[in-house]
Amino acid sequence: MSLSRFYKLTCGALLCLSLGACSSCDKASCDGSKNNGGGTGGGDDGPCPALGDLTVEFVQAFGGDTFCEISGSLSTNATLKADIDWRLDGTVSVGDEAGISASLVIEPGATLKGNIAGTVTEYVYIYPGSSLRAVGTVDAPIIFSSNDDGYSLESGLGEWGGLIIEDSVAVQTNVQLEYFVVAEAGAPVTVAGNDYAANISLYGDHDTSKLRYVQSHVSGSDGISITAADNANLARLEWLLVTGANRDGVHYTNFSGLIKDLLVIHSPGLFPPGIDQGVGGRAGIRAGGNPTKAPLIVNATLVGRDNSQALPGNFSREFGLLFEDGLTSVRIANMAIANFRNGCYEIGENNEFGENVDLSSMALLSPAANDSNFVDGVHCVNETEVIDGSGGSFKTVRFGGGDIPPELQGLGDGEGISFYSGFNRIGFAGESVSADNGNTFTSSWFVDSIAGLANQTIDLRRYNGGDTNDNGVVDIIDDNFSPLFDSNLDPLFGGVFKPAVFIDFDLDSPNYLSPLDPQPTGSFVCGFVQGVSSVEFYCGPAGSSGAVTYEGFSLTVVGAVRSPLDSEATQFDGWTIQTDENEGFRPLL
Repeated sequence: MSLSRFYKLTCGALLCLSLGACSSCDKASCDGSKNNGGGTGGGDDGPCPALGDLTVEFVQAFGGDTFCEISGSLSTNATLKADIDWRLDGTVSVGDEAGISASLVIEPGATLKGNIAGTVTEYVYIYPGSSLRAVGTVDAPIIFSSNDDGYSLESGLGEWGGLIIEDSVAVQTNVQLEYFVVAEAGAPVTVAGNDYAANISLYGDHDTSKLRYVQSHVSGSDGISITAADNANLARLEWLLVTGANRDGVHYTNFSGLIKDLLVIHSPGLFPPGIDQGVGGRAGIRAGGNPTKAPLIVNATLVGRDNSQALPGNFSREFGLLFEDGLTSVRIANMAIANFRNGCYEIGENNEFGENVDLSSMALLSPAANDSNFVDGVHCVNETEVIDGSGGSFKTVRFGGGDIPPELQGLGDGEGISFYSGFNRIGFAGESVSADNGNTFTSSWFVDSIAGLANQTIDLRRYNGGDTNDNGVVDIIDDNFSPLFDSNLDPLFGGVFKPAVFIDFDLDSPNYLSPLDPQPTGSFVCGFVQGVSSVEFYCGPAGSSGAVTYEGFSLTVVGAVRSPLDSEATQFDGWTIQTDENEGFRPLL
């Protein structure tokens, strides 16, 4: 028995002796006795099932609870089952630094908890070349959290290290996360010389990584971190919910991938937090890294939930958008920013290499598919802002920074990024007393209007006028169109075309099974399209470009939620952690 295990056993025993009984046990201090569930990797005849070659131990808590603790490096393929109370005992890695790769599949409904009283900060690390497939469902999401009760904002910050996934150009890491929640992590850890502090960290290339219906809840630092050293991070993410991050909702460096349908909700409080000041976040999105790296971020709602305004300082930088590290290009469309204490955006100072942020070359081009550096359809409101200038501001441009061109910023509904001062309001569907649309979490966050301008109408500025397919007409086809702008040339606008192959199905069909049903006949050009959450097969007659049909984008609305109707806006309902209204993750009447 290791010293740490002896301590936990002794602590639990003393606690139970002092209470005289232990009918209910605090998970953090009352672990109880352990035995190996069949040796390294567990065993079929033990209380805990095997999990590849990880060390698995069965724990009998003094209160009667039982769970299975795992530790070590996984070097074989394994499946984490859903009907087990899994706990970390130290760190768990999939693969190792020697280059051994493995695959971990997590069943829908599975849970894994980090120990808040561990002697080391616990985390899960996926090495380059390994694979993680964690695909839950609406009714059975996969949840990683700490091992204390509940998901409290005040007590749950940074209780463990979170999920870290590394990819590289040399070896591909296969990642698919759906209906997946990471909560109460964000404690700082260092792995292989890299520092991490987020609930979910994606480091490296990630050109095949797909995250869809993913939540970060209550992080000790950033909610989701997307970074790379030299080559760009190309991860593709959609339908993301980030609640209660203690720093940035999304923090990226050297990112050139895709984020669509993002809802960030901070808790009201100051950053950095002080005594009796609450737990607040910093930026909705922090953008930085290689100057030319420009992800596409489309349809996002960033909610600071601050009930005051103030001028920023060196550390108090609560902005919807925070641009840093010599950045020179971004691509952001159809975004609502609400109630960030220090303003809408900040152009940061020079980085460690002496490079300044310079967004002065932004321009809206035509056709829209050619835009490479833009911000449009972005609307920012601070409902406590006063006109006399005594409080916060629309923007802050630090020394040496290059601001967004004047024609793409300013008061009112115009091109670029618009700020609404005074007592203008942003109205969410859940704030309406009379509307029959406040029953579900998602529809409650639909942006009904900004400064009296209705969403889903021509009144409120949208990128490309809401014309998602760029055909000159805004109609029902634009509501859920793919690929974005009907462009197959730009990997961020709808799809990455894999090399096409010529197939004569009359000759090759015995050796080639097409996903198409029925099997085509004749000569076709076929290939694959990389969607946000799936790889789609396309096939067209020889000489044609083929046809692609899969769900995608909508520029017809501003914000992450596309409808105020409960029946239509359900993407974050049922599977997410929302705690209670007092913690600020629902609109308030």
